[in-house]
Formats: sequence, C-alpha cells, structure tokens
Amino acid sequence: MKKYILSLLLLISLVACEKKDETLNPGTSFTKIFDNPAFSGDIHPLSVVEIPDSGYLILAAKDTWNVYLLRTQENGDFTWELSLGEPYVNPLSGIIEKEGQWYIACMDEVTLGTYLLQIDLKGGTPAIAAYYPEITYPLSISNTPDRGLLLQGYDRTSRSTTLTKINKDFTMGWQHNYDILEDKEEQLINHLTRTGPYFPFFNGFTGTNGNTGYYFFNGYFNFTLSLVFVDASTREMLGNINGFREEGYINALHPMQDDFFALSRISFDDNYLLPKKEVNVREISFSGDFVSNRFPEISAHAKVVIKEKELISSSVVVYGTHSKNNQLLLYAYDKEEATLLGMEHIGQTNPYQMGDFIFTADGGLLVLSKTYLAKRFPRLALFKLTEEEVLEMVR
Repeated sequence: MKKYILSLLLLISLVACEKKDETLNPGTSFTKIFDNPAFSGDIHPLSVVEIPDSGYLILAAKDTWNVYLLRTQENGDFTWELSLGEPYVNPLSGIIEKEGQWYIACMDEVTLGTYLLQIDLKGGTPAIAAYYPEITYPLSISNTPDRGLLLQGYDRTSRSTTLTKINKDFTMGWQHNYDILEDKEEQLINHLTRTGPYFPFFNGFTGTNGNTGYYFFNGYFNFTLSLVFVDASTREMLGNINGFREEGYINALHPMQDDFFALSRISFDDNYLLPKKEVNVREISFSGDFVSNRFPEISAHAKVVIKEKELISSSVVVYGTHSKNNQLLLYAYDKEEATLLGMEHIGQTNPYQMGDFIFTADGGLLVLSKTYLAKRFPRLALFKLTEEEVLEMVR
C-alpha cells in the first residue's frame, strides 16, 4: 500500500513539474496536459476546433476506438469531457461545423453503418442527426462547397472503397464504388482497432465549385493505397497516384491553386515533404516518383497535418508532425516559392505525438497532441503559441 501511495505521489509531482516546465509564456501562450486517474487504457487525439468566444473542442479515440470529447475554456482550462458507449465507435478525424452547430461521424459497432452526431456544447449526450446504413466502415469525412458532406467508406461485399455525397439536409445524394480488387477487411479492422498500422485515410474537394472542381480520396484502390481524383459530375475516376501496397503512399495533402498541392509522402520508414507539387490529376502516376528531400528527423509513419495561413502579407503553408525523439515539429513554407521560412520544435520533458493543429482567431496557433506522463501514461496535451511566436517562426 505504501509503495502504491509513493508511486501516486511521484506521478502527481511529475504532472505538476510538467505543467510548470513546459509553459511557453505566462500570457496567451499555454500548455495543458489533461490528466485522469486511469493507470491503463489509451487515448488517440484526432481533431481540435475553436468554438467562437468559447474555447476549444477536442475529439479523440479512447481505448482504441471509443468516442471521446473534451471541451476547454479559451485559456485551455478543462470544462467537460464525455465518453460515448456502445454502439458508437471509430470516430473520424474532423469536427464539422454547419450553421452554428457541430457534428462528428462515427461507426455502429454492430451494423458497421455510419452515424452523424450533433454535439451538445454543454456536455450532454450527442443527438443522432443522421444514420447511414449504406456507408459501412466509415474512414474519412469532409465538407463540400455546397454545404454538404463527403464520406469515404469500405464495402466488404464488393471489395471496394465507397465515396458518398451527403446533401446539406443530411440526405444521401449519391454513392460510387472504386474497386480494390482484393479483400482489405482485415487491414481495416486492424487500422480501426489500432492493433496494426494506422493509415491516413482522407477525402476532399478542390476547385471553385462542384461543376468545375473535383473530389479526391486517399484510400484503397486497385490493390494498393492510392490518392484518387474523381470527376465531380460523373463520379468516375480522373486519375490517381498509386502507392506501394501499405509501405509507400501519400499521407497528407493540401490543395492550393489549379493542380498544385502541398503534400507529404512516405516510403517504408522515410518521410518526404513536397510544399508545392504540380500533379496531373488526369493521369496515373506513382508516389515514389515524386522527388523531394528526405526528412530523417520525422518519426516513421508519424501523422502529418498541413494547413495554410496568410502571414505578413504572404501565404504560408505549415506542416505539423513529430520527430523520432517525440518532439512536435512545425515547418513553415512560403506558398509561392516553396522555400522553408522556419521551423519550431515543441515539447522537451515528455514525449509528444502530433494529433492536429489549428490557427486561432487571435492570430496564434494551437497544437493538439498525445503525451505520456512518466513516459508511460497516455494523456492529451494542448500547446498554444501566440501570434508573435507564430510570426517569429516565419521571419
């Protein structure tokens, strides 16, 4: 019993030291680690958004694939947390805002269908906004220009990736299948339950509107992980960037103008950042042919997040990820010239892994990450940079 009390006091001491040592500035910068009494289990940060004048909302997967929500005040202080029970599992990255309401998507544990849940910002149980039994094994979600949604899933019967357009009233618009030509259910189950490799599934739209632009998704197609471009009118494939099975593929993408993208790719355990890459979306190419410098400091298969922001009268593309020694990394590039403007290392005492980051309304930047207290107990962490710290990174 004495040994248990001593261990507990040591952990509390470590938490207190962590909060003191990691604080960036006493002003609008802050560092928060959200502790809890659990000595087991795991947490996987997915997304963070800023609620106007009300702080931040965090989405995570708890204990492999359970839905977990946490809300903070503007200074990062804890407000409430909520863990959803069965049948809600497999929350998708992305908190969706529509007309002042906030939504998340997740899977039914039994039917494998997709729920769209409306979040109660006071911490109550989310309401079911829609349920789509036709969208099984949901993998990614994004907004569309017409205020609808795009959902990516997997159909185990046809062995295909599905792309489904949801209208702004949450009714289904259309669904299209893209053949994989082999069974990928085992890999997807391992992905969802985090008992195997975790893959960067995502989708989106680029262009001026639904008639002149095109959709894209990153997922399984034609035996391998591929980035597929889809005609917005016919839903047929325009072209794709093939990967190499589960060992080489595009792992992050941010559309810029025309057919230029900021993207990231991996090849086995190597990481490559391409801040401005022109892609012919109407041809078949191979991700391994995209030449770029290797970034040996980035951890193998680390999550990469790409965002764009107007800073000092120019557009800047920022990559967020983490290093092999588990520091958070931010790389800032000039959007037009694709030159590295600066970088930031965040986190010293504890190990940290990238979850998400956003630019905040006050000109700062907020990073959501996973950390380990005493290098053992997984917890969520927030780092807030001020506007001055962000500008210093790009000067």
